[in-house]
Amino acid sequence: LVVNDSATLNIGGNVTTPTNGISVLQLGGGTINMTGGGNLTNTTLTGLGNVTGANNITVVSNLVVGPTLSPGTLNLGGNLILANSYPLTFDLGPTNTIGSGVNDYLNVTGSVYFNNNPVSLTSGGPLLAGSNYTVVSFTGSRNGLLTYTNDTRSQLGLDQSTPGQVNLVVTNWNPATLVW
Repeated sequence: LVVNDSATLNIGGNVTTPTNGISVLQLGGGTINMTGGGNLTNTTLTGLGNVTGANNITVVSNLVVGPTLSPGTLNLGGNLILANSYPLTFDLGPTNTIGSGVNDYLNVTGSVYFNNNPVSLTSGGPLLAGSNYTVVSFTGSRNGLLTYTNDTRSQLGLDQSTPGQVNLVVTNWNPATLVW
């Protein structure tokens, strides 16, 4: 199911995979409005746009913020539950602007339930040294953690201590000196 541009799909009830035969929900700038405060349970949620009015949004096997290899903002109105420990990839740019088509941004109005999901990054150039990139924000509580293993020679880390946020901390983008 694809909801593009400024289109709005109103759903009064629950959407559950595979019962409704929808395995991928793709937002291309549109909105899925859960008018009855129902639950959205799906195998894959991808893209940029909005899910509004949901009670719980459960993603079973894949959550992709924005179009692949391009930054986007995904706004989720409801508790986000990542049902399994699948990777989350964030596309980041050379400034630490939150969302706005510059960096991937997952904005949750509700609580988040992480499942030790590994975070990976792609970047369209050097990241801004000495800064934080907010990749996830939420208004409720955080349950569980995201994990990050730095696969670069730069000094990067994941900060989950700030209430309502998950930040990538960029201490230094310059590759570290290699010594043999």
